[in-house]
Amino acid sequence: MTSPQAQATRPVPALLLQPYRVFFLCGASYALLSVAFWFAWLEALRLGAPLPLGWTAAPGRVHALVMIWGVITFYVFGFLLTAYVRWVQSPPPGTKAVVRWVALLVVGHAAIVAGTFGPAGLLVPGGLLVLAALLGLIAFLGRAWWRSAAPERLQPAVVLVALTLGALGLALVLGGLRSGGPLYLGGVLLGSYGYLVLVLATVGHRLVPFFTALRQGQKNGTRRRGTLPVLCAGLGLRACVAAVDDADVALRMAASIDGLLFVVLAWEVSAWSPRQTLREPMIAVLYLAQVWLLLALGGSALSWLWPEGAALLDLPVLHALAIGGLGTMVVGISTRVALGHAGLPIVADAWILSVFAGVQAAALLRVGFALAAPVWPAAGGLAHWAAIPWCAAFALWLVRMGPVLTRRT
Repeated sequence: MTSPQAQATRPVPALLLQPYRVFFLCGASYALLSVAFWFAWLEALRLGAPLPLGWTAAPGRVHALVMIWGVITFYVFGFLLTAYVRWVQSPPPGTKAVVRWVALLVVGHAAIVAGTFGPAGLLVPGGLLVLAALLGLIAFLGRAWWRSAAPERLQPAVVLVALTLGALGLALVLGGLRSGGPLYLGGVLLGSYGYLVLVLATVGHRLVPFFTALRQGQKNGTRRRGTLPVLCAGLGLRACVAAVDDADVALRMAASIDGLLFVVLAWEVSAWSPRQTLREPMIAVLYLAQVWLLLALGGSALSWLWPEGAALLDLPVLHALAIGGLGTMVVGISTRVALGHAGLPIVADAWILSVFAGVQAAALLRVGFALAAPVWPAAGGLAHWAAIPWCAAFALWLVRMGPVLTRRT
């Protein structure tokens, strides 16, 4: 029988040594499994094959819930519990808190998936568990920010605002999941622009120039003054466009705001000296994520000049943002964080390059099929094939980085 002293000194599992480990592993696993299931379901529909499972909730709506508040949210937890506590010079969370948040997210999404194809009553309770995890993260980071004596206060505060918008967006999505409509669409917009893009834009604003400066042998990166508040205000306004009743006014507002965001983000990125680091894949991939964000914002802004084509640009813009921008950013930063914190060389080997290429192929295929659909109707039925390189990329990531995350260093 194990003594109390032995129990007290029992080593923490390697996955829980740092919070990012378990969250990155869960995020990559969910990215692989959920999209693989999504592909199989759509391919069965395309081929007219009998579906192994029926559904009690619209899978398209649940897909947004799974990707925004599932796959990417696991990564958000991993990023922030690693970087944010350093920004505000605060201790990291304890193991029990990490286990609690992981359990809430995993059990919550298991209930969401089960509720999509089984008892529909599981959907909202599952979503509420995810919401509880997000609120717990906000409370923890908020206390750390409040008690912090660190000189930098703006960026951590912006992250807290983004997380709060994400929690609000999730609540709206859960309220409108069955019927869709303005409540659901408003929640998705809040989750996309007010939450994820704002979090990753803020993280990028701090980390990309920092990594660039390190590569150049400098201590601090160059940032444009005043761009972060403008980005925050613009993304907040963009997230609220769904509240506008007039569709034409909403379209012009969205295009105008995205045009402004395009200019501000391009001005911001130009200060980071990207040309000097494009030969270094581990840094270049972070700039590639910014390029995808710029393409998404620029494509949306075109609706101002070509309003009749706005509907044709919706899906390309959405997937340039989600797969190209957010997908590239999470694999880029998570790979760098995992290698760096494990004390390994931060170098992109053939495995890692294949991961980066797979995400780019997925984004290009999905955006390309969406753009081709008006002139080649069959393209719309093949768009889900973009899931193949996506799943291959995350499977390779798990094989390559799984041992890094589970090693005791």
